[in-house]
Amino acid sequence: MTLDLTAHIKLDKKNLRLYRILQVIFYLSAISLATYFAIRILFPTSYFIFDFNKPFAKSNNIYDMHDNTKLVPGKGILPANATLNFNASLFDFFSKALVTFSLDKKSAPLQSGSVLVKKSFRAFLYPDGAIMGFKDGTLLKSEGNYYIVFNGKMHKFAKPNLVTELGYAPEAFREVTPIEINYNKKGDSITKAQYPNKTFFRVNDEYYLLQSEHLQKFISANAFLSQYDSNQAIVKDTSFLSTFKPSNNLIGFADGSILSYGDTIYITNGKNILPVDSPETFLSKGYAWEDVIPVSPEEIALYVKEKNFTIASLHSNGTIFKTSESGNHYLIQDGKKRLLPSTNVVASWLKKNPIMVSRDSLSLTNSCLLKKDALSANSYSCEIPIANMQNLLGSDYEFFAKSSSAIQIDTVNIEFKKDVTRDNLLLTLSRIFNRVKNNYVPTN
Repeated sequence: MTLDLTAHIKLDKKNLRLYRILQVIFYLSAISLATYFAIRILFPTSYFIFDFNKPFAKSNNIYDMHDNTKLVPGKGILPANATLNFNASLFDFFSKALVTFSLDKKSAPLQSGSVLVKKSFRAFLYPDGAIMGFKDGTLLKSEGNYYIVFNGKMHKFAKPNLVTELGYAPEAFREVTPIEINYNKKGDSITKAQYPNKTFFRVNDEYYLLQSEHLQKFISANAFLSQYDSNQAIVKDTSFLSTFKPSNNLIGFADGSILSYGDTIYITNGKNILPVDSPETFLSKGYAWEDVIPVSPEEIALYVKEKNFTIASLHSNGTIFKTSESGNHYLIQDGKKRLLPSTNVVASWLKKNPIMVSRDSLSLTNSCLLKKDALSANSYSCEIPIANMQNLLGSDYEFFAKSSSAIQIDTVNIEFKKDVTRDNLLLTLSRIFNRVKNNYVPTN
């Protein structure tokens, strides 16, 4: 079907020829416009900015801007040879990143400079911390000896019969090697039939923790099971509750747990919960729907609601990453990633799916040299190829910029671009299909 306004109008030969020419121009324009919008949709460009004149403006979508002092450079002043670190977070994959520095009119020119980029999850790019031992409350046995971990230390039961006297379930003690016993520092031996700290109890369907001669109650059985196995708790009747002083502090879910209440998904972090802003964010950050725990009003009320968890948010304490290449596990704790050195140590911490990451993301970097823009007196830019990073797991790009001379920056801009190629088209269509298929929260 074609557009023909002359179906019932007779034109002379000259005007008909003109009309046909205009008709062709119209069709070509429509096709060109449709092609242009299709390219923009299938091969988009994402824009990011940080304005040093308005460092706290909501329009700044470049995150965690800081220099060697770990602070935002005042007035954008960057000393010579200092490193400027900043991050951008994306849902999609891209082929290249154009980084542009616009300098203040009073700034000295940039003599030479470079930009380097890594891709992963920001928390996985944390520096390495000390190797992690077993989690507090873990029950272990090795070479006929029995142990419990509390305050980060390994405490040995001086006599094996103490275990049965105190009522621990023998199957709750995990068999480990002598080497693994040394992953935690050695603590005092348990010589009396007295319950040590980090002993768990189950009374009916409620769980309790013994801490400093007080019983602390878990808000729910699900809260306990988000951190420990059910057989770690010694079964008691209700009369046992009068043996120890009760505590008013309720224990919630493990850090990094995924809770659902109403139509919202939350990530726990200490005493706080962060509402996830979209299913796309949930999936892009590596979470799995089967790990979502539906909770009651009482459970959700235990937490303080914080700002939304977005694509740019850091994974919380308690998050466990697993590398796709080697299968190593790392626990995120207070700005460090700490290796979990054995399968048994992993089992003491991991109660849900780990976040998959690429170990190669720690070593794979791309870079470019900054050059003065021809059309601007105070602008310097360079383009970094990042196509080889698209298969690395993670949504965050971390940039490191250096200048050989002291400069004063007005703004930093990043343009992420996607090459118009057949491979990129197929990959885009595949990811759109997968998002449509997976972009939902299952109902129980």
